[in-house]
Amino acid sequence: MFRRTEVAVLLLLTTRAVVAQTPIEAGKWDGLARLPGQSIMRVTITLDSSAVGWTGMVLVPSARPQPFPMSAVVRNQDSLIVRLPAEAQNAVLRLKISSDGKQMAGIIEAQARGTVSAARAGSPEAAALTESLTRLERSRDAANRLAASVPKAPPPSANPDSARLVTSDIPLFWRTLDRAPADSLAEYLQREYLEKASVGVRDFIQGRIMSAEDLATAVRSNRVKYDSVRAANLDVVRAEPQIRAAFRKLKELYPDAVFPDVYFVIGRFNTGGTASPRGLLIGAEMYRDPAALPGIVAHELIHFQQHYPSQKLLEHAFMEGSADFVGNLIAGRQINNAAHQYGMPH
Repeated sequence: MFRRTEVAVLLLLTTRAVVAQTPIEAGKWDGLARLPGQSIMRVTITLDSSAVGWTGMVLVPSARPQPFPMSAVVRNQDSLIVRLPAEAQNAVLRLKISSDGKQMAGIIEAQARGTVSAARAGSPEAAALTESLTRLERSRDAANRLAASVPKAPPPSANPDSARLVTSDIPLFWRTLDRAPADSLAEYLQREYLEKASVGVRDFIQGRIMSAEDLATAVRSNRVKYDSVRAANLDVVRAEPQIRAAFRKLKELYPDAVFPDVYFVIGRFNTGGTASPRGLLIGAEMYRDPAALPGIVAHELIHFQQHYPSQKLLEHAFMEGSADFVGNLIAGRQINNAAHQYGMPH
């Protein structure tokens, strides 16, 4: 009979042998990659084995439609080291296969260090792994259809008093948040906010709100921060007299100026303001005091007058500098304090 310690040693050695013999089979693996500061990326890893060794490809649809060929593959028992070419930032994937051979997980080293996980294509494990991303992609498709449905913008008026200050999207957002169950936040934001909002919100989708799923993630991650600006959001009308005065001042300084509508919307704490063909879009959640709004509106109003044909650095310098300068002339404030604190003494 074996002693208890001998049994334990035998079990340990047997377990190690099973792990060491974990099969790595050729085929496709579907999964996700996460890198700091980037959205979750769908990945498909294709492995091929031949007499000369392992080869394969890695498809990242959000990066490009063609897969990246593997420049080198090294297998060490239940692990793989995959190297990608320069067009994939010379990324290195260090993957470990699960004991049942159905999943792999590990790290990806590119310009930043992230994680990657995958399961055999078509398996329940792969479906479960990519479910959240599939939901996100569907949400973004729905949001993009909304953004594309915005009607053609009417010509802006030359009358500074004719521009509308549209604030209806702010109470709409908060009513939606108050009514939405925790497990259905994205669905409510899609149906009750994005689909019922003004054209300003629809213009704010691409590159900013992105989708109801993205917005729901931002709200869940930063709910305290959102709640902290709620009172200021609902009080934006306090800024209207100063905004109107800035519009009239620009007309005095620049008679050719035109004046679009101004939309106060709520996004993901990533944009204070921008201009679209339909008007000025102000991310109201970025401002804890309505007194700060005339400055950002004036800045974006100057951008609305600008029509530079390309994206050269010098043109950007003139675009932003003139928006700060003229915006300060008409509103009595500018929005880039950090840049001015450095720039003026130097």
